[in-house]
Order: sequence, then C-alpha cells, then structure tokens
Amino acid sequence: MLPTSRCATRVARRFMCAQHRGHGKSVRLNEFRHNLATDEWVVFSAARQNRPRQVTQKWQADERLSEMPEHVSSCPFCPGNEHLTPPPLLTNMDEAGRDWRLRIVPNKYPVVTLSRESLGSVNDNPRESDSYLMEEHVNAFGFHEVVVETSKHNLPLSLADPQTVEHLVHAFKRRGLAMMEMDSSLRHVMYFKNSGGRAGASMQHPHSQIVGLPIVPAEVAHRQRHAREWYLRFQKNVFQYTLDETARQRDQGGMHRVVVEDDHFMCFVPYAALSPFSLWIVPKGSTSAHFHRASTEQLSSFARMLRYALQCLHVGLDEPDFNLVIRSAALETGAMSVYRPERYFRWYCLIVPRLDMGAMGGFEYSTGIQSNSSFPEDDAAFLREVGQQLPITP
Repeated sequence: MLPTSRCATRVARRFMCAQHRGHGKSVRLNEFRHNLATDEWVVFSAARQNRPRQVTQKWQADERLSEMPEHVSSCPFCPGNEHLTPPPLLTNMDEAGRDWRLRIVPNKYPVVTLSRESLGSVNDNPRESDSYLMEEHVNAFGFHEVVVETSKHNLPLSLADPQTVEHLVHAFKRRGLAMMEMDSSLRHVMYFKNSGGRAGASMQHPHSQIVGLPIVPAEVAHRQRHAREWYLRFQKNVFQYTLDETARQRDQGGMHRVVVEDDHFMCFVPYAALSPFSLWIVPKGSTSAHFHRASTEQLSSFARMLRYALQCLHVGLDEPDFNLVIRSAALETGAMSVYRPERYFRWYCLIVPRLDMGAMGGFEYSTGIQSNSSFPEDDAAFLREVGQQLPITP
C-alpha cells in the first residue's frame, strides 16, 4: 500500500511554506522566467501565497477514486455494462482471455463527428495542410475516442500495475495510427487524460481520450512555429537544449529540477512551470516529433516513467486531480512538410496537478503571463523525496 497524506493542498502548501522558514535556502527574489521551448513567461513570487483571501473557492467534496468500490453498477465503463457504450475499436484481454483489461470505444458525445460519406470524399481529395486557414468554416469531421484504461472503477492510473500503463501508451499509438490511415485529411492527433472534477473529468472511471482533428489548433501551431523559429535562429533543437541545460544545472550540484531520468527520458519540473508541481517527460536524444513514431522500446520506457511520475504526485499530493497531455507535432503535408519537424520539435508529456492554488486573474489575462508561487526547484526536491518512499523504480 502506498503511503499517503490527508490533504493535497495542505501537504503542498506546508512544503512551500518551508521556503519561508529557511528549508536550507535563502529567501528567494521574485523572478520572471522564460520557457524557451514554449515561449511562455511566468512570474514567480513566493510572497503571493500569503495573500489574504476574503473570497474562497469551494470545490465539491468528491470521494477519492481509490476509496470507491471496484465495481459500480451504474457506470457505463464497468464490466457488465459494455452495452452502454458503442462497440469497441480495440480491446486488450487478460492472460486467460476471459476478461478485458482495456477498451477503446467511440465517444458518445464527440467534439468532432465521424462521417463515412465525408471521409470517403476527403480521403480521395486531401487538402493542403494550411488551406483551412483561408476558410471561415470547416466541417468538424474527425475522430473522438475514449480509452477505458482498466476494468476496475477505483484504480487510478498512478496505482495501476506496469502492464496496465504500458498497454495504455501502446494503445494510444495504435489508435493514432489507425485514425491517420482512415483519414489522410487529419492535421493533428491529441492524446489526453482529465482525472477528477477539478481537471474537467465528467466520468469517475479511469479513462483517457484520443481526438483526431482536421485542423491544427492555434496553440499547437504556435508552439511548433516557435520551436521552428528558435531552431532557425540558433541551429539547435530547443527541447534538446532544455534537457542539456536542466542536466547541467543538476550536475553542478545544489537545487535542481530533475525528478527522475533513465536512458530514454527525463522527468523534470520546467524552469518556468505554469503552476505548482507541473511535470514534463521529454525523450532524450530523440528525432521523433510525433508520438505515433515512437519505438516500442521508447514507449515501454515512457510507460515506466509515467507510472513513477504519477505515483510521486499521488503520494506527495494525496491523489490530486490532474490533466495529462501528450503533445505531438502537427501532421503537416504539402508546402509545410519541407520544414521536417523532427529537426526542431519533439513530442513530450505534460502532467499538471489541479491544486487549489491560484487562478487566472486580471494580471494573467491582461499580460498573458502566468503567476506561480511555487519555485520549480523546490517542487522537484519535494517529489524526489517522495520518490524515495515508493516501492517502485522508474
């Protein structure tokens, strides 16, 4: 049984308040920090966590997922209720071949619509990758699938066995490839997980989602364009440069932001993290800009590190709600394909715990600069300490 505390926000705040009691460090000055890989600026001010609050944000007190029953009769994702979902697109069975371990089904409430008629015409006449930018209207045809990660209603991904997590990441790749094969007009495939009400989840049963889009979202286009411009200016991949600088700071001794690493990946708190305890998992020395092109060995390593990172957050922050996103390059064709995104971009995983700390306000909206009262070096030190208590290794 994993060790755990009683209150996520209380644990995190107690640790961060140790900064002001010394915690072996001098008092920190406020800083503006720049995330070179995303071009985002963040202001760090530890003093802001001590702001007086006359307005409090009350969240609905949900029962922890791990404390719920293993089976809920009304849950459409629990065994026995398979008839409540569309027929599965992919199913992983247990060793005996009797019970399923993972199911992927079409989302009954999709953000995009699967249309056989439109897919037939699109596949025959694929658009140029950027032609939709000249249009005010594009039909929202694509794919939206739900990955039911486990048959157990009360098993968060952080507590799942290694095989469950590995099945999940390999299933992501299989379905992403299948979407691209079925519709050559797709321009982006996104993989994400909302865990808990604070993270926007509408279902409690552990699940993830895969969405194939006919457009490149502005956020994705901006990140990729920034990485391309950075590469053209400095002749370096900004993601590899970020990994090198993060490792260099660690190797110099003292405070650093690395939580854990192996031969294939580094898990760290970004230098300009947008919120407390945010984690990036980035491939090392990879030439792959697209998640679906990751090798089997790389995905197995990623699954181990992902499980370890989620367990650190689960134990250290008392099973927090979180968002998980795998950021992959756009599916460029035509004129845009000459840029070869593998030169300047890299797929990576972002995990953001949704703690009751801070919110978007006037400063953030008017400047586009996020504020964070928790310094990344302190967050990483805390998670490394938690990791030492875990019965697993990445």
